Amino acid sequence: MTFDYLIKTSEIENNATEEKNYIYLNTVLGKLMDYITDRMKNDSSVTMSDINDEIEEKIRDYLTAMTVNQVRYRTIEYYLGIYAHTNKLSFEKAFKTIIDDEKAGKVDLLNINSTEQKYTNNMNKNMETLVTAILSSLRKEKRDLERIDGIDAVIVEMARRSSKERSTFLKRVVNTLNLSNEEKRALIKQLEDGYKLYAKPEKETAEEYFKEYTQQAGKILKDECVSCIKYNTELLDDFGLLEHYVKSNNKQFKKIYINDINYDYGEVKEMFKESNLRKLNIEELIFMSTFWTNRVNKVIKDLAKALYIVNHKELVNKREEDGKIIYSVTKKDMKNVNMKINTLHKLYFELFDQLDEKGHGDKTSIDIMRYIKGIAKKHKEPYKEYFDILFPNSKNSLKDDLLITHIFENLRYNSYRIKDLNMQALLISLFTSQSKNIENFGYIKEDDLKKKEILLGVDVRGFNMPFALHMSKDTALDFVKEYNGNTHFPIYKDYTDFDIGQEGVLKAQIFVPLTKEADQAIKKAADKTTPRDRYKKAVLHLNYLRRNGKMPEHIMKEVSISGKGRKLAYEREYIDLTTLKPLRDKVK
Repeated sequence: MTFDYLIKTSEIENNATEEKNYIYLNTVLGKLMDYITDRMKNDSSVTMSDINDEIEEKIRDYLTAMTVNQVRYRTIEYYLGIYAHTNKLSFEKAFKTIIDDEKAGKVDLLNINSTEQKYTNNMNKNMETLVTAILSSLRKEKRDLERIDGIDAVIVEMARRSSKERSTFLKRVVNTLNLSNEEKRALIKQLEDGYKLYAKPEKETAEEYFKEYTQQAGKILKDECVSCIKYNTELLDDFGLLEHYVKSNNKQFKKIYINDINYDYGEVKEMFKESNLRKLNIEELIFMSTFWTNRVNKVIKDLAKALYIVNHKELVNKREEDGKIIYSVTKKDMKNVNMKINTLHKLYFELFDQLDEKGHGDKTSIDIMRYIKGIAKKHKEPYKEYFDILFPNSKNSLKDDLLITHIFENLRYNSYRIKDLNMQALLISLFTSQSKNIENFGYIKEDDLKKKEILLGVDVRGFNMPFALHMSKDTALDFVKEYNGNTHFPIYKDYTDFDIGQEGVLKAQIFVPLTKEADQAIKKAADKTTPRDRYKKAVLHLNYLRRNGKMPEHIMKEVSISGKGRKLAYEREYIDLTTLKPLRDKVK
C-alpha cells in the first residue's frame, strides 16, 4: 500500500463521517478531561506523564484480563451438553463413529494431542471432537494405570468390595507405600478413576465424563461471561463513560414520550455486581458480554484520539460554563486529529498483516513493538511531509507517533479479535437456543450492501432495549455454512420501528435487565397507544421486550394452522447472506 493511497482513503472516510466523529470524540474528550482534572485536583503532585502511565496501565490490565477469554469454546461445549440431553445430537453416534475410525486405522487415540483438537461451527463435528478428546484421555489414563506394579491384583480386590469398603481398602493399600500425603491422595484418585475403566464399559465411562465436562463447561462459561462484562464496564466507568451511557439511555425513551424511565447510574453499577450477574441465565450473559465488548471496541479509537489531543495542549479550547470548565476542540483540529490517528491505524493494519503472515492470526495477544521499525522506515518521509502542514508545531515523527499510539492499536487489534470470538458465541447461542426470549433476531438491511460488515439485530426479552451491532460478514458466512450447510441467515423484524425521523434512530446505549419501574412504564405507554400515535410501533416493539410483553401484530403474519384456521404468528424470514437478497421460499 502506497502512502498516497492510504492518505486518500483516510480523507474520503474522514469527510464521510466528519460530523459523527466530532460528536463522539467531543464526548470522550470531555470525560477524559474530567478524569485528568479530578486526578490533579486530588493530588497536586500528579503530572500528565503520570496520567498517561496510569491510562496505559489500565489498558494493559484490561487487555491481559480479556485475552484469556474462553467464551466461544465454552459456549460450544455447553450447547453440546444441551443438545445431547435433548437428543438433538447423539453421544452414542459420535462414539460409534470414532471407534469405527479407530478400527479402520483413521485415528490413533493414544497419539492425539487434545490441545490441537479445534472446534468448528459444525456442532456434529464438534461433538466428535469432544468425544475423541475424552476417549483419548481415558485410553491414556488406562495405559498409565497399567504401568503400576500389581495393579491387576488391586483391581480384582476393588471389584470384590462395595464402594464404601473400596475407599477404605485403597487407603490401607496406599498407606503402605513410601509417599507423601499429597502423592497418596493423587494415587487414590487415580486408582478410583482407573477402576471405572475396568468396572464399566468404555462407552458408559466416556459418556459420564462427557456429561461432567459439559456441565463444568456451563459453569466456566458463566464465569467467563461475568468476568467479561465486569472488565468492560469497569473500563468504561473509569473514564466516566458508563454514567454518560446511562443518561443517554434515559433520553432514548423520552424521544418517544416514555418519560417515566430513569435508570440511575448507581442502580446500573449495582446490576454489574457479580452476585447480580450470576442471577441471569447463560444466554442472557452471552448477550451482555457481546454488547459490552462491542461498546468498548467502539470507544477505543476515540479514547486514543482524545489522549492525543490532551497531550497537545494547543489543540484544546477551555471555557467556563455554569461554573463548570468545558473543554473542546475546533472542527478543523478535530478533523486533522482524525486524519492522523486514522492514518496511523491504517499503517498498523499493514503491520498486522505481517503478523498474520507469520502465523500469529489465531492469537488474541500480540506484541507488536518489534514490527514498528520496519513500517516507520518505509513511510516516515511522506508521513512527515503531509502532517507538517496539518500540525506545524509537532515533530511528526512516524516512529514516535506509532510508539505513542501503539498501546491503543494493540488494544484495538486484540479487541476486534475478542469481539469476533464473542460474536461467534452469540451466533451459536442464537442459532442453537430454543428460548422464547430470543425469537426475533437477524440481519438488518443497510444502504451500503458492499460493506465487509453486516448489522445484526437482537430482541432479548427482559432487557431494556433491542441491540444492534456490526459483525464481520465473513464470520457470519463461515458460521452459517458450517452450521446450516447453506448461506441462509434470518432477518430481524422490524428495525424500521426505531427509525423516528428527525429524532434519529433509537439505539441501545446500555444493555441491562429491565427494572420493575421501566417494565411498568413501558406497559403503561403501550396500553395508552392509539392508531394515530406517531411512535406507536416503537412503543409496542419495546413492550414486546417485557417478560410478559406481547409480540406486536406488525411483526407477525397471518398464517394457516392445521385444524385451527388462520391466526397471527411469528414466522422467521431469511436472506441469502452471500447476495443479501430475501429468500422467496420458506426455510425450515
